Amino acid sequence: MKLNRFRAPWRAVWTAATLAIGSSAHAGFVYNARDLVLGMRQSGGIFELAVDLGPVSNFYTLAPGTTIPVTNYSAGALGAAFSGLDALAWSVSADVRATGDTNYPLQTLWVTRPRSDANTQTTPWTRQGQYAQGAVGAKISGLGNAAATYAGTVPTGTNNTTTFVVIPAGNPYSYSPYIGVAGNFAGTFQGNVEQTTPTGFATGGIPSRADLYLLIPGSGPGVYLGYFELGTNGVMSYTAGASAPVVPPPTITGIARNGATNTISFTSVTGASYRLVATNTAGLTQPVVSWPVIGAPVAGTGSTVSLSDSSADATRFYVIIANP
Repeated sequence: MKLNRFRAPWRAVWTAATLAIGSSAHAGFVYNARDLVLGMRQSGGIFELAVDLGPVSNFYTLAPGTTIPVTNYSAGALGAAFSGLDALAWSVSADVRATGDTNYPLQTLWVTRPRSDANTQTTPWTRQGQYAQGAVGAKISGLGNAAATYAGTVPTGTNNTTTFVVIPAGNPYSYSPYIGVAGNFAGTFQGNVEQTTPTGFATGGIPSRADLYLLIPGSGPGVYLGYFELGTNGVMSYTAGASAPVVPPPTITGIARNGATNTISFTSVTGASYRLVATNTAGLTQPVVSWPVIGAPVAGTGSTVSLSDSSADATRFYVIIANP
């Protein structure tokens, strides 16, 4: 569901005291073999983030169409590590570093590929031999193990939990030394696995998506498993199988009044459906999802369309809701 209302830029305040939290009885960041690791960094940032998403089997066994939330990091972690959500580079990866599994042999990789269009699946990465993929696997495992090593040297607490740890940028145990400048695991992989959010991401209405591929050593294309989505509020999810379309937020371009009828014009895209909801001044205290729906929905055409509302209220507030 897309709304054309204004959303304030995402922000969080961090102070030096954030990292000075005393240790607790809980363990710090833990990484296990075959865990998916989410790495995050920001251009010019002073901190980076490593997140353990748990066993990769939790993701590749999901039924197609299933969406699960990624709850292994918090909004507080993003606030501690980054100044906002613009220019935030992120990737997800896992590997097999031990023998004994006929389904997923040594040097099997799971890696993301960033989408340039949120609605279009990427071309699969190419499977390579064990030697080539082994070099990549060493970086992936190295990333998880390095984060765990760093976590063991600092107090546990808000920025060092069992599932995520905030690490200073430039630290040898941080994300960057393993992913490399070009996002290709320091030159060991065939391409850039990082997705990067654009300027104005938090208010742009379009999520950031990266596809997850399985690369068993060999030749030919990798296997598409699903996609990770970073929302404009900083919340991440994973969807198995094909992706749902993203509808850009509509923009109200004008309101014309004729007697007691207001005609609201707005931008649209082909294939989307649009509804008009409205309220008066008294209803502004209620969430938009509870506002009354006015009339029937209208189909998008790729150009400006309109919906109408007849009301005797002196003041009316409108929101256009778009659905695929």
